[in-house]
Amino acid sequence: MAPTSVSPKFDKLGYWSPNTASIDWCENNYTVSYYIAEFWNTTSSFLIAAIAAAGYMNLASYRERRMTLLMQIFFATGVGSVLFHGTLRHKMQLLDELPMLYAATVGMFICIETRFGKQGQWFPIALGVWLVMTTIIFSTTSGTLQSVSFQATYSSMVLTGLYFLRGFHRQQQRIRPNLDISKLIHLSCWTMLAAVVVWLVDYNLCVFINGVSQESVLKWNLQLHAWWHLLSAYGVYGELVLVMYYHYDIRGERPHLKEHIEAGCSNNLHNLPKVQSIAILCALPKCNRRDRVVQTCSDCSQTFCLPHRHPPDHNCPKIEERKLAVEAETARRQEIKDTIARKLTGSTAGATKTTATTGSMVTPEEKQMQAKVKAEAAKAAIAEAKAKIAARTSSTKSAAATTTTPSATTTGATATLAPPRVKKASRVVTVMKIKKTAMGEDKISISSRLYVYIRSPVFPQLDDKSVYVDKTWTVGRSMDKIVEWLKIAVPKNEPFDAQKRFSIFHAKELDDTPTMLNMQDRLQQITTVESGDVFFLAPADWAWST
Repeated sequence: MAPTSVSPKFDKLGYWSPNTASIDWCENNYTVSYYIAEFWNTTSSFLIAAIAAAGYMNLASYRERRMTLLMQIFFATGVGSVLFHGTLRHKMQLLDELPMLYAATVGMFICIETRFGKQGQWFPIALGVWLVMTTIIFSTTSGTLQSVSFQATYSSMVLTGLYFLRGFHRQQQRIRPNLDISKLIHLSCWTMLAAVVVWLVDYNLCVFINGVSQESVLKWNLQLHAWWHLLSAYGVYGELVLVMYYHYDIRGERPHLKEHIEAGCSNNLHNLPKVQSIAILCALPKCNRRDRVVQTCSDCSQTFCLPHRHPPDHNCPKIEERKLAVEAETARRQEIKDTIARKLTGSTAGATKTTATTGSMVTPEEKQMQAKVKAEAAKAAIAEAKAKIAARTSSTKSAAATTTTPSATTTGATATLAPPRVKKASRVVTVMKIKKTAMGEDKISISSRLYVYIRSPVFPQLDDKSVYVDKTWTVGRSMDKIVEWLKIAVPKNEPFDAQKRFSIFHAKELDDTPTMLNMQDRLQQITTVESGDVFFLAPADWAWST
């Protein structure tokens, strides 16, 4: 670890003397100003705060709290760096180093939830406990132990974040290459690498480059730590932009960098992801929740989030109408029952009344006659009920036949035809053939597997491929997995719209005209999809010949 000062005889005393920080950099102290310990390091630190402030102001209007917090901590790092290099006091050093750890932790939180999905409340609580522990440890230690532990912790977190970014980038390049993002990630990584080299030279070889000691090979100090501030500010900002970009991109919200790029400018300092959100706002006024998976109420035709999708949950105005309809149907059925009961008992009412008024004893012949009359009345009532049911069924069938005949005219959307029937025996043989060569994940349970053929008008090499996916997956997730398993890559010489994803088209047989599946639907909810079917992988606007 570097001593308190590499060349103390060239340092001066200043307003904040003596120095209590655990590290002192290669710049001589108080040589420019009596009130600023390291003038050039302090001045360059203002750039970190300025870039963070510009990034915060340029955040897209659709932004999450985690993104604004990330930029706010980045700004706090710049302010802390100004205070640290301006005073070289231990408490001000903490204001520089602790925000760096906080920003790295928030970035890790975003990367992990982007890669593995939402982790629940335990995850942010665990990270909060981690931050409290690191804050206490770094605040109560000093000297070499504090510096080494901080540098090791921060470096490991940054390397882990770069590992996640590399995985996100490779995943995107396989599905929808983006030249602008590729340029940004390479520029950010090379800038950070240059910043690290500059920092290491300034930290370990100061005596040879400070320009004042006898061992120095230079006549003036290059102020390499100030250059570290400039390079690292640009590199870190680019990495934060990438973290936000991949977070929204993997969620399917189509972010893009366009302002400076469309103008022909390669400067990405003020480019942050502008999100074209496909999340839909819940129609319930008190909810105000945006979600990509929503459901439209069949009664009021409004779209709601999943917690409010049921009519009672969003106080659907059609609930009362449905109650009245149910009550009317119940009353109608009760009337039919009462009519049958009256017909069963009406023919014997007169005889029963006469017997009751006379008070005479009923003879066995009269009882037999009454039973015979009741049986005939019951047969007549049952025959009448069957006739009504038959008439109602015949009218329904005739109406259905009228709407499905080729000569019938429709003014709305074309009626959906029932899928062609497939012989069960042939379908079993087809599924058995697919199982021999199907690709997939072993962790998918056998009962949840859906075996399908893969075909594509764009990629002829898929003509003999077959896979199995999980029935509980959505169509969009199944498409991403199929692209990953089959290692589909777009040739560099072919034009490709990076903003347009592939879609899955479904057909029962190869000769059938495929129909596009909704990316948000789950496979197990699509009744027409079963094992042995064919999935076509093609652009969404692909024209299928009938």
